[in-house]
Amino acid sequence: AHYALQPIQESVFFKWAKKRFTHKEVNLSKEAFSAIYTFANGEAKIVQHICFMLFFRAEPLSMVIENDVCKAVEYIYRNNSEIAALFGAMSMNEQRMMKVIAFSEGHNVTVSPYLKEVGMKTGSVSGVLKKLLEEYKVIKDDDGRYEMVDAELKLWILVQKKRHCGGSAER
Repeated sequence: AHYALQPIQESVFFKWAKKRFTHKEVNLSKEAFSAIYTFANGEAKIVQHICFMLFFRAEPLSMVIENDVCKAVEYIYRNNSEIAALFGAMSMNEQRMMKVIAFSEGHNVTVSPYLKEVGMKTGSVSGVLKKLLEEYKVIKDDDGRYEMVDAELKLWILVQKKRHCGGSAER
């Protein structure tokens, strides 16, 4: 059985992370942490992974800013073969639907302009969504928003399509 763990409250998580960065004499800005938290969808494992990458960078930082977060996310998810294999095992329409969900943040996916962009026919949307829901690859909240169960898959898709951080970490 699956049990969804609730995310750690952002302000509490920020205090925890900031304290650790301070030990290394690095200032973690609230904006940078908010970007980390948003990318991770509040999932502690992903927040910690991004923080770890920033904490142990080859070139030390005195202050972590949002652009550093973008670069860390790109580094983590650009060449992740495990997630690439998971994505590759999906049918073409499942892959397309996952892209639509990632690009639209799960809002209005059945009428999204991203359907055309990814080459998905509107007639296949409901069947693909039903299958993704049944296989617990996506969930639907009370507001009708679809969310990927695997937040890392969403990040991987956004990085592959250069849709994280406003299109690229090279801002």
